[in-house]
Order: sequence, then C-alpha cells, then structure tokens
Amino acid sequence: MTFAAGGPEALLLILLVAGHLLGDFAFQSERMAHGKGEGRYLVGHIGLILGAHLLLLAPLLTWGLVWVVVGVAVVHGLIDLMKASGRSWTGLGAFLIDQAAHLFTLLVAWAIVTYGIGIPEVRWSEPVLGSFVSGAMILGVFAFNATGGAALVRGVLAMRESGLEDDEGLAGSGRLIGILERTLSLILILVGQWAALAILIGAKSIARFDELKDRRFSEYYLIGTLTSLLVAVLNGLVLIAALSWR
Repeated sequence: MTFAAGGPEALLLILLVAGHLLGDFAFQSERMAHGKGEGRYLVGHIGLILGAHLLLLAPLLTWGLVWVVVGVAVVHGLIDLMKASGRSWTGLGAFLIDQAAHLFTLLVAWAIVTYGIGIPEVRWSEPVLGSFVSGAMILGVFAFNATGGAALVRGVLAMRESGLEDDEGLAGSGRLIGILERTLSLILILVGQWAALAILIGAKSIARFDELKDRRFSEYYLIGTLTSLLVAVLNGLVLIAALSWR
C-alpha cells in the first residue's frame, strides 16, 4: 500500500515530524520545559517523546522501527540536556539550534529506516490512514504554532528592548494573548479567510490604542505582533501543503 504521491517514504517522514511536534510542544508542560536539568523532568520528557512517536507511527510499527524510535528519544534527551547545561545557551538562537538538531535526528532516523532496515508495510486502510495522518499533522502544527510560536516571538522581542513588557497586566496574559492570536490566525488561514486577519490585528490594536502613541512601545508592539502573525502564516502554509500532499 502506498501513501499518495510521496509513497511510504513521505508517510514515514510526516509521522516522525508530527511525533516530534506533539511530544515537544503539545504534551510537554512549562515546568518540564524549564526543568530538564533535573533527572526526573528529563526522563519524563524522553518518555513523552518516545510515547508520541510510538503513537504516531502505529500504522507502520515493527520491532525494528521501535528501536529506531527509542534511539530518537534518547538522542532528543541528550540534546535537551546539553541545552539545559549551557547557562548562556538561551534566546532565539538557542531555540533554532535546538530544533534544528532535533530535525536532523529525525532525518537520520528516517534515512536509517528508508535505506537500512526498510519501511514496514502499512497495515491500515487508506481512509483510516488518511484521517489519522491528517489529524496528526493538524494537532502537531497547532501545538507548534501555539507554544513554539511563543518561543520564537519571545526570542525576537528579546533582541529589542525588553523593558517595555507589561508590568501592570495580568500575569502571563501576554503569552496567552499571543497563543490565542496565533491559533485564531491559523484557523482563519486554513479556512481561507485571509482578510479576517486584518480584523483580528485591528481588534488587538484597539486595546493598546493609548499605549501605541509611545513610539518605543509601538515599535515593540508591532515587532511582536508581526512576528506572531508570521509564525501563524508560515505554519498555515506548511500545513496546507502537507495536507494537499496527501
């Protein structure tokens, strides 16, 4: 049984990436994300990565693939341990290097299975497989758009003046607003309502109308808003391309 134009090779790569997105961005808590220097959080995160990959690779799962996935989870944990041990390894650059290292690990695993042990035969029917893969891609991209997007926006803003963040607002409100903004933007993009993005940005700007008169704050605000929107747009385009690839 093949999977669309890309065949089983495309299916394997999509499921590996979706497993990473769910394990690293959907299932992981804030406490776990910031506590990987401690053994229990690191082991717990490795377990989440392993579980997410096993779940997503269920249509292809064999013992050979299980051992490859175990290797992916262990290497993922080692990369996170190195990041947690590096006190100066923070910010946007650290996030991008960290994710690039994880992606490289997935590509190596994909190559080992594809050109080494061989891709197992898909045992699910095409309708069930299609719904499963589409659902996995959607959940994975939405998870990255929300929490991974927050890390990207924070990293970009950290390159600017950080003293302009709210001191009087509700605790954590900025991060929550950003998550809601990117989630709504991604939904609008997926349903083809690009023009509605302007309404969303306009509604957000009304709440900041008085503060936007301050040039320093307005620049900070625009950088954060446009970065958040860019993340949502790119995630939307990637997801649309992946779904159409099927």
